[in-house]
Amino acid sequence: MDFLARDPSSLRYEIWQSKDSSLMGKRILFCLTGSIAVLEAIQVMREVIRYGGDPVVVMSPAAAELVTPTAVEWAIKRKPILEISGLAEHVILTSDPNFQVDACVVMPATINIVGKLANGIADSAVSLVLASVLGKGIPLIMIPTAHAYLQENPSWKRNKHWLEEQGVIFLEPRKEEGKAKLPPKEEIVDALNTFLRISHDMPLKGKNVLITGGATREYLDDVRFISNPSSGKTAVALARVAIHLGAKVTLILGEGHSITAPTNCRVEVVTSANEMADKVLGILAREPHDLFISAAAVADYAPLKQEGKISSGKDNLLLELKPTRKVIKEVRERFPDLFIVGFKSLVQVGMDELIRRAKNQMIRDGLDLMVANEVGRTEKGFATDDNTVCIITPEGEVETVSASKSEIAREIFREVLRELIRKGLISRSSLKAFFFNQIHEYDGDDAARKHWDAAASSMMD
Repeated sequence: MDFLARDPSSLRYEIWQSKDSSLMGKRILFCLTGSIAVLEAIQVMREVIRYGGDPVVVMSPAAAELVTPTAVEWAIKRKPILEISGLAEHVILTSDPNFQVDACVVMPATINIVGKLANGIADSAVSLVLASVLGKGIPLIMIPTAHAYLQENPSWKRNKHWLEEQGVIFLEPRKEEGKAKLPPKEEIVDALNTFLRISHDMPLKGKNVLITGGATREYLDDVRFISNPSSGKTAVALARVAIHLGAKVTLILGEGHSITAPTNCRVEVVTSANEMADKVLGILAREPHDLFISAAAVADYAPLKQEGKISSGKDNLLLELKPTRKVIKEVRERFPDLFIVGFKSLVQVGMDELIRRAKNQMIRDGLDLMVANEVGRTEKGFATDDNTVCIITPEGEVETVSASKSEIAREIFREVLRELIRKGLISRSSLKAFFFNQIHEYDGDDAARKHWDAAASSMMD
């Protein structure tokens, strides 16, 4: 069974783990169906490989007419499965401990394949494999790209609802040009990472989460402002994890951010620290929230704004600055029971001093979790893809994480979930597995994964 070779490195992927190894050791089954959106599947599968994943493909005849099996073979360095043979591939992929897949992605999830899976029809390679995946309880992600009128079809709604009750995850499509398209490949990889590392029972389902990110702008006059380089990347990564855990997410970003927010969350844009405070307090007042993550780099001082444009050509220009409102402090005063995660950024103070100041602020502001990091470095911090942060718990425990911001977001939510369970804000039964599998750290070591699974079980007792 060469097409099921377990070690992807032996397949000589030129791009394998070129981004990071967060999907190391994970075999991902892609079920490709006959919709024009399947043309984007190759890029998604290549992205999975860049994170160390090991893709296997099953194609319907209609999909094979749109994307040739040869193109798929080039992309993943193994032949796709086009029909079930005497080897019983559907059994091997879902039950053989040496070859079982870790997750399955259906792209696109057509009204046809959703209907077949929901009604027990297994008349093709794709539908038979999916029936086995659902029966085995393997994490299953479906990505619909049907037109709006098809998604209003009563049978579609009924079938989708039934599959969701069985634990199937539906990723919201990207709405563009009046059509539903596949989400960005990065968002699909984030979803895989989240579902593989945290229970796919969606422990935050029904929870409202508010996240702030990016930089505020404090204007000197009508054209100039004081700001900082914060991009909002961490906040967006946090929003994606929260969405994939089932939460209803509102994301408030500072004006001028250049990052694309997730398609299935509410996004608000503000300019100044004052607007940020008003927006946060207004949202929390209108609708009860379960979690507030204050990741925005809000300005500490604002100039007294002058009307028009300050004339150029002056030898010196003196600015009078005044302190801005402290968003977290106001939130804690107004909402004493809200679970709050704070962020603390300092420059060139050293790790010990950073942690000391972060702990002091955590106590002073009554925070439930604190994330601290040093900024000002070119390779990490503001406007970068990677960072090093210290996650501080109420007990004073410190976890230092050096990774991509997507990975850091998952680690933060690992701690958030633990604290929510301790506080009784989410039920223990809503999680089948508590800890993230530290695949990137333990290089796919099964013994290490069993250790974390045992730790998760002990936490759930």
